[in-house]
Amino acid sequence: MKEKQIEIIYDHYKETNQLRLDAQKRRNRSFMLSFVCEAISFLFLIRSDSTMSVFQSIVKTLYGVETIIENDIVQTFLWLLIAVFLIKYIQETIYIERQYIYQSKIEKEIDVLLGTDFMGREGQEYDKNYPKSLRIISFFYAWLCPILFFAINTYRIINECINFRIITLLDVFIYICVEMIIILFLLDIHREIKK
Repeated sequence: MKEKQIEIIYDHYKETNQLRLDAQKRRNRSFMLSFVCEAISFLFLIRSDSTMSVFQSIVKTLYGVETIIENDIVQTFLWLLIAVFLIKYIQETIYIERQYIYQSKIEKEIDVLLGTDFMGREGQEYDKNYPKSLRIISFFYAWLCPILFFAINTYRIINECINFRIITLLDVFIYICVEMIIILFLLDIHREIKK
């Protein structure tokens, strides 16, 4: 009976670990897409006309179409992309952090059933002896980039409001949503780190 219980819990552990690994891949992809969108957003801030010209050249090269899309429309679309990719990145990051906590509980349960202190590779060991280089990378992912994104977005929306057009209202709405999500994310990550 005990062996069957261990087998079931261990299978669940392996599945949980695979779900976390898959989430890490999705998180990394979402982060890169967010980063690229924020970089393009920054380029629009410092060289709007040049960036728009490059965008039009890319569309012409890829699709053979001359674009007549206005700069404001492209930037609103960029706001939407930033929101989507950032939301996905934050969802996956929080999910991964929660999975490590959950995996630690499963590892402890397996250890109790086995009467050992063997398990702990992914949960307990995740926080113990965590390399300094990975702490810096984690800081970059979880703190520095969101704060940088927050700053770029704030500067960009201020510029849009100075040159107000009716579409700016949609951009302001997306900006408020994105910034609230970033702030809540930073608070959630800080709370997870304190645990």
